[in-house]
Amino acid sequence: MARDGNGFAIPGPSHMRAVGRIRDIAPAVCEVLGLNGYARVDFRVSADGEAYVTDVATSPHLVWHSAFARVFGANGWSHERMLAAMVASNAERFGWI
Repeated sequence: MARDGNGFAIPGPSHMRAVGRIRDIAPAVCEVLGLNGYARVDFRVSADGEAYVTDVATSPHLVWHSAFARVFGANGWSHERMLAAMVASNAERFGWI
Protein backbone atom coordinates (compact mmCIF):
# COMPACT_ATOMS: atom_id res chain seq x y z
CA MET A 1 0.00 0.00 0.00
CA ALA A 2 1.36 3.42 -0.92
CA ARG A 3 1.96 6.00 1.80
CA ASP A 4 1.77 9.75 1.79
CA GLY A 5 4.61 11.88 3.16
CA ASN A 6 3.33 11.44 6.72
CA GLY A 7 3.00 7.67 6.83
CA PHE A 8 -0.74 7.50 6.15
CA ALA A 9 -1.84 4.75 3.81
CA ILE A 10 -3.26 5.61 0.41
CA PRO A 11 -5.59 2.80 -0.64
CA GLY A 12 -5.46 1.55 -4.19
CA PRO A 13 -7.85 -0.58 -6.25
CA SER A 14 -6.73 -3.79 -4.52
CA HIS A 15 -7.75 -2.36 -1.14
CA MET A 16 -11.40 -1.70 -1.94
CA ARG A 17 -12.61 -4.63 0.19
CA ALA A 18 -10.92 -3.12 3.25
CA VAL A 19 -12.20 0.36 2.37
CA GLY A 20 -15.72 -1.04 2.13
CA ARG A 21 -15.37 -2.71 5.53
CA ILE A 22 -14.06 0.52 7.06
CA ARG A 23 -17.03 2.41 5.62
CA ASP A 24 -19.32 -0.11 7.31
CA ILE A 25 -17.47 -0.32 10.62
CA ALA A 26 -16.75 3.37 11.34
CA PRO A 27 -20.39 4.52 11.53
CA ALA A 28 -21.25 1.46 13.63
CA VAL A 29 -18.44 2.32 16.08
CA CYS A 30 -19.78 5.89 16.33
CA GLU A 31 -23.30 4.62 16.95
CA VAL A 32 -22.24 2.12 19.63
CA LEU A 33 -20.16 4.76 21.42
CA GLY A 34 -22.82 7.46 21.04
CA LEU A 35 -20.50 9.77 19.13
CA ASN A 36 -22.20 12.73 17.54
CA GLY A 37 -20.79 15.67 15.58
CA TYR A 38 -17.21 14.84 14.73
CA ALA A 39 -14.83 12.09 15.73
CA ARG A 40 -12.10 10.00 14.19
CA VAL A 41 -11.96 6.20 14.08
CA ASP A 42 -8.50 4.81 13.31
CA PHE A 43 -7.95 1.49 11.60
CA ARG A 44 -5.13 -0.83 10.74
CA VAL A 45 -5.50 -3.22 7.84
CA SER A 46 -3.86 -6.64 7.97
CA ALA A 47 -1.95 -8.17 5.09
CA ASP A 48 -5.05 -10.21 4.23
CA GLY A 49 -7.20 -7.05 4.02
CA GLU A 50 -9.06 -7.29 7.32
CA ALA A 51 -9.74 -3.92 8.98
CA TYR A 52 -9.31 -3.50 12.73
CA VAL A 53 -10.26 -0.49 14.88
CA THR A 54 -7.20 0.67 16.82
CA ASP A 55 -8.27 4.04 18.24
CA VAL A 56 -11.21 6.40 18.53
CA ALA A 57 -10.67 10.14 18.96
CA THR A 58 -13.68 11.98 20.31
CA SER A 59 -12.04 15.35 19.74
CA PRO A 60 -9.51 14.96 16.92
CA HIS A 61 -7.05 17.72 16.08
CA LEU A 62 -8.35 20.12 13.45
CA VAL A 63 -5.04 21.64 12.33
CA TRP A 64 -4.40 21.38 8.60
CA HIS A 65 -1.72 18.68 8.99
CA SER A 66 -3.82 16.35 11.18
CA ALA A 67 -5.12 12.99 9.99
CA PHE A 68 -8.67 14.29 10.34
CA ALA A 69 -8.01 17.29 8.08
CA ARG A 70 -6.09 15.19 5.57
CA VAL A 71 -9.20 13.11 4.89
CA PHE A 72 -11.06 16.25 3.91
CA GLY A 73 -8.10 17.48 1.84
CA ALA A 74 -7.89 14.15 0.01
CA ASN A 75 -11.49 14.74 -1.04
CA GLY A 76 -10.86 18.25 -2.36
CA TRP A 77 -11.94 20.23 0.72
CA SER A 78 -9.87 23.19 1.87
CA HIS A 79 -9.03 23.49 5.56
CA GLU A 80 -11.33 26.51 5.78
CA ARG A 81 -14.23 24.60 4.23
CA MET A 82 -13.67 21.72 6.64
CA LEU A 83 -13.77 24.08 9.63
CA ALA A 84 -16.92 25.77 8.31
CA ALA A 85 -18.57 22.36 7.96
CA MET A 86 -17.61 21.48 11.54
CA VAL A 87 -19.14 24.72 12.85
CA ALA A 88 -22.30 24.25 10.77
CA SER A 89 -22.67 20.61 11.83
CA ASN A 90 -22.47 21.47 15.51
CA ALA A 91 -24.67 24.56 15.15
CA GLU A 92 -27.36 22.40 13.57
CA ARG A 93 -26.93 19.69 16.22
CA PHE A 94 -27.49 22.26 18.98
CA GLY A 95 -30.45 23.83 17.18
CA TRP A 96 -28.69 27.13 16.54
CA ILE A 97 -29.55 27.02 12.82
